[in-house]
Amino acid sequence: MVEWPRAAGSAALVLADGAAPPGVETALFEAILAGWRRQQQSRRLSAGFIGGRERVVRRFAVFTGSWPWCWTPGELESRAAGGGRAHSTIRLYQGPVACFLDYACDPRYGWAAECEARVGVRPVQVCHEGNTAVHVAEHEGRPERRPLSRAELQALFDAADEMAGRAEGCRRKGSLTAFRDATLFKVIYGWGLFSGVRLLREGLASRVCAAQRLLDERLSAAAVVVQGRARCVIGAGSCG
Repeated sequence: MVEWPRAAGSAALVLADGAAPPGVETALFEAILAGWRRQQQSRRLSAGFIGGRERVVRRFAVFTGSWPWCWTPGELESRAAGGGRAHSTIRLYQGPVACFLDYACDPRYGWAAECEARVGVRPVQVCHEGNTAVHVAEHEGRPERRPLSRAELQALFDAADEMAGRAEGCRRKGSLTAFRDATLFKVIYGWGLFSGVRLLREGLASRVCAAQRLLDERLSAAAVVVQGRARCVIGAGSCG
């Protein structure tokens, strides 16, 4: 029999020798989760990420009404069946279950042998390439929430510029606001939302202080730089 060295999260480090608590199934499940948590911590994964994975595994145990050593592929498939869930949601649900069972079945950690000794059953991997969702598309969300294409982005920027120009030509109120909005769209695209919000706050503060001329100068300078950058980025086919 192969003697594996004690790895982080192994059964020998989590369970007390010869211990047989009254609720052996519950205690064994909690011990496996504790070992899995320790193994992930040794990989320097964040506490939030580890906790999210563990919650998914616990929910799957509640859904099946059984312990991990009794889970079957059919139960996983039943959980994913039916409409109403996005592809990414199913994949992010199945991933933690697969990782947990990989850990529980790994002979280096000794949990399979421990389960057989304590409850008479070994856990098996129920997730395989035939019943799990795969990451095959760049955008897995709903079609109506997809990101804009480069052509659509360019059309958006052109429409915003046209509205600002039309407002200025009519010499009516709102020309500065339209110009500011057109600039903000390009700032957000080129440098992120935070820069756009900061520019908006600076614009509002300047208007409150009646410094409209200063605001005009800053927005005009930003528009020249941002418009050139936005068109260059779109032409290069990059969103960075």
